[in-house]
Amino acid sequence: KYQGANGIFGYPHDKFAIAQVGGYYNGYIADQWTYPTQVQYAIAQGKRAHTYIYARFSNKYEADQMLDHYLPKVQTPKKSIVALDVEDGTPNTEAVLYALDRVQKAG
Repeated sequence: KYQGANGIFGYPHDKFAIAQVGGYYNGYIADQWTYPTQVQYAIAQGKRAHTYIYARFSNKYEADQMLDHYLPKVQTPKKSIVALDVEDGTPNTEAVLYALDRVQKAG
């Protein structure tokens, strides 16, 4: 469901929110313009804010392209979740583990 600039929460008692910073599609980067305000709004509401990246990559080189672009854009607090949604494409396990390791090292 479209969330708009501020996001739409499921219930008033929600304790967290996940905002999509963007997506990587085998070399094409698509930033999500709503990300900064959704994160700010979630934090202002007292919710834990987390980040989501749609990730369609095939190798470490593409993982680096994606993460070099998106990791500096993450606005959620350190130790928040940065989820990589790797659901299609042709990534190998080594590239996915490499990407997850980079995210973890970024904090």
